[in-house]
Amino acid sequence: GVRDVDKLLRPQSTEEPVPKDPAQENIDALEGTQLKAFEGQNHDAHIMAHLTFGSSGMVMQSPGVAGALQKHVLEHVQIKANEMAVVQFMQQTQGQELTDEQVIELQSVTAQMIAQEMQNLKQLSEQIAGGGQQGPDPLVQLKQQELALKQQQVQADIAQEQAELQLDTQKAAQKAQEFQQRLASQEKQTAARIDSAMERERLRQQDITKRGF
Repeated sequence: GVRDVDKLLRPQSTEEPVPKDPAQENIDALEGTQLKAFEGQNHDAHIMAHLTFGSSGMVMQSPGVAGALQKHVLEHVQIKANEMAVVQFMQQTQGQELTDEQVIELQSVTAQMIAQEMQNLKQLSEQIAGGGQQGPDPLVQLKQQELALKQQQVQADIAQEQAELQLDTQKAAQKAQEFQQRLASQEKQTAARIDSAMERERLRQQDITKRGF
């Protein structure tokens, strides 16, 4: 049978790769389009954008996309280091053609700069990823927020119930105090009536005694 039918049916693109912004390159990575870095680009901006995008859960679950982005980032690192080394040598040689020894030295300096940029890349990756650890799952964060809100609501309900209970207790204490006051008043009135009745009886007895004599 015929192999690679898709390649035969799908016309191959003859367009030369052109520089793109990092956002479009991230889109291309998702679509499986080959990524390419170019000289003169803002390599730091591209590296930051690709590392940030690569730390997302969607990319981390897609090994192919993650691998393409990592390869592309390393390409930016290589070009950036080479550009810095060339600029350094151009300043030293004042634009003169490099000798064979200087070419070897240029390669050595480029390697040193690549090593330094790799260290910077590692630190930047750890910062973006939160110290090398994967950030919390958004769904877990959302669930935690819901639980926190529910806990706050429960605490608010408890506080309200306690306030109502305290108010009821105060009302009960006030009613008890009023009852005691009424009871004391009634007892005082009863005692006064008894004293009055006893006084009337005493006076009546005195009157009877006087009449008997």
